Amino acid sequence: MKKSIVQVGYATFTFDEESKKYTYAPIKYFESEKSGGREHKATPRGELTEVYADGKVVISVNENDGYDHTLQLLDLVDDIDKDWLGNSVAADGSGVAEYSTGASFPKFALVIVHTAANAAKKYLVDFYYDTQVTARPEKSGKTSEGKFEASFLDLSLKSLPREHDDPAKRLVTYSYRTDTLPTSIIVPEESGASA
Repeated sequence: MKKSIVQVGYATFTFDEESKKYTYAPIKYFESEKSGGREHKATPRGELTEVYADGKVVISVNENDGYDHTLQLLDLVDDIDKDWLGNSVAADGSGVAEYSTGASFPKFALVIVHTAANAAKKYLVDFYYDTQVTARPEKSGKTSEGKFEASFLDLSLKSLPREHDDPAKRLVTYSYRTDTLPTSIIVPEESGASA
């Protein structure tokens, strides 16, 4: 059982067309005080198709088209601007340029780390392999009225199954925080039909 989000991170990746191989950079975790994770929800994408015969469902197929995400972080940081939104970040940290190029958002692997409620010092880590932002985040602000009212960064994302080997998500239990994505993908065996 998941107890609490304790860290949010991501890894950029490249894909080699010739070898059909994905290469992931080390995971970058956001600093809790700057852009820590507050809430995350992953809603499955895909439709359920049912086939009826003799008045009952005999085949039920759920298309796995990945996940739609809502993710709330404390604030926007340069890494999100550059690696998630594709914006240009000044080398000296003095500003960000957002261009209307019409290009699609960059892709990355999203990593959500939770503490486990039933095991001391264990982490449940969700890896979403092929993720991208679906809309630029809303920007807002208001004047202070005598008390501190925090505003947060809300992001909409989608994770799709990888094009060549199909995993969309993997949940792994670690006793430590990992800096690398799992490279081995477990492919389930097909179960035979019984007569």
